[in-house]
Amino acid sequence: MKQKLLQVISFIMLSIISTIVFADTKTLSSITKNITVQAGESITLDPRSDVGCTKVNGWAGCAIATSYTTSDDNAFSITYEQTSVNFSPYKLNGNGSSTGYYRIYNLTANKRGNYTFTCKVTYLKERVYKTKELLNGSHYWGISGVVSATYNITVIDVTSISIPNTLTKTIGDAYTFSPVITDNGATTKLTWQSSNTSVVTVNSSGVMSAVGVGTATIYCTASNGVSARCVVTVNPVLATSIALNMSTAELTIGESLKLIAKVSPDNVTNKNVTWSSTNTAVATVDGKGNVTATGKGQCSIIATSADGSSKTETCQIIVPSNVLYANDTKGVPGGMLTLPILLKNESSITGLQFELQLPNGIRVAADNYGKLAVNMSDRTQDQSISGSVLSNGNSQFVIFSATSSPLKGHDGTIAYVTLNIGEEMVVGEYEISINNVELTTTGGELLYHKNLMSKLTLTEAIMGDVNGDGNITVTDAVGIVNHVLHRTPSVFIGKTADVNGDGNISVSDAVSIVNIVLNK
Repeated sequence: MKQKLLQVISFIMLSIISTIVFADTKTLSSITKNITVQAGESITLDPRSDVGCTKVNGWAGCAIATSYTTSDDNAFSITYEQTSVNFSPYKLNGNGSSTGYYRIYNLTANKRGNYTFTCKVTYLKERVYKTKELLNGSHYWGISGVVSATYNITVIDVTSISIPNTLTKTIGDAYTFSPVITDNGATTKLTWQSSNTSVVTVNSSGVMSAVGVGTATIYCTASNGVSARCVVTVNPVLATSIALNMSTAELTIGESLKLIAKVSPDNVTNKNVTWSSTNTAVATVDGKGNVTATGKGQCSIIATSADGSSKTETCQIIVPSNVLYANDTKGVPGGMLTLPILLKNESSITGLQFELQLPNGIRVAADNYGKLAVNMSDRTQDQSISGSVLSNGNSQFVIFSATSSPLKGHDGTIAYVTLNIGEEMVVGEYEISINNVELTTTGGELLYHKNLMSKLTLTEAIMGDVNGDGNITVTDAVGIVNHVLHRTPSVFIGKTADVNGDGNISVSDAVSIVNIVLNK
């Protein structure tokens, strides 16, 4: 009787228990999430957590992600991490299993677009005691539910890159590209490349440098292969000006000079110039700027930039037909020298002026009136000559005709300048310069003239060698006679003319020289 009572009580208890729902039962809900990701980037999805499950093992509400679907199987590269779940003593919907798993998914976006990734999440909805299983010693059974985690994924990516289609630069220029990338703020790693690095180079930041003349293409490429290109033309740095080492020059026939051209700016690509003459009958020029006077007249030597910029500069060359000059001459220390000034002219010259620059220790002698000792030649008509010492130490002479009468002839001496040579002078060669020459034609034209030089050779004095040629001949005797008659020759060394040593230069000194020549 007692045993029968216990069985009844147990049945009643189990019937009551089978209807009990435990307080820890949790019902989960489906969710939808919107996600934006860039192509090539990865995202991690945890469906179990997203639907609200926080437990792992042994309690109602524990969930597993059992499967997934996508709207485009090629949109993502999918991997996952799987973790085992123990539901004991419960089983899922009577399927006989008390273990399962859940997954955390890793998706790498492959291409731009809008896609759906859906994952089913199974969980224990509630648990109850079932009398049948309890009576026969079986495990308790749980009742499961299924919710969904749906992810609407927008994959953005670069659709276009914009840079200038063309650029024109000069060598040495730099330029920084600022590419415009389109599609919803997508970013990307850009690579830069030049088709010809001898023309332009470009670094990883898009900074371009023009290094050579020519054309090259710059390519800008995104990680997804979208690209843009810019055709770059690099021009040379052209000349802006040319400067010559002289702007005018005066040459005599056969004389040469060298012109040097400086092309600006300093970074000009081609520094070369070409040379030409406007009149090769007056002067020629070679490819290196060497100019040679070939005939009388005027012409221009032109330097032209060789880079096509057409920049030029000129030097005016004058080869005068009217030349004032002095021949090389000789003298002795302590002596006196007559320096002839000669003029070879084609124009009718009525007047001229010039300066004599003499070596230290040599000066223009003074005449009986204290003026500079200078005499006109028989080429003059009514010209007069006067001289003065300038502040720079040069002696200036002016030949002038009040009636504009021309000088006689076309070649020869026009004036004689007497020079005193100091005793302190030593034997050797010296230069006498004729500077600041101006010639005036009968028509009133002013002709400028280049500076000229003649050579003065000082030798040891030989008694009787009045012309300083190193020999005693009848010419020296004639020179003494001319000196006595006030027709002093161009070279007359006075201290060697007093042959008899009487302190005077006279005809008797000339006779003494004749006797020397005759060995008497």
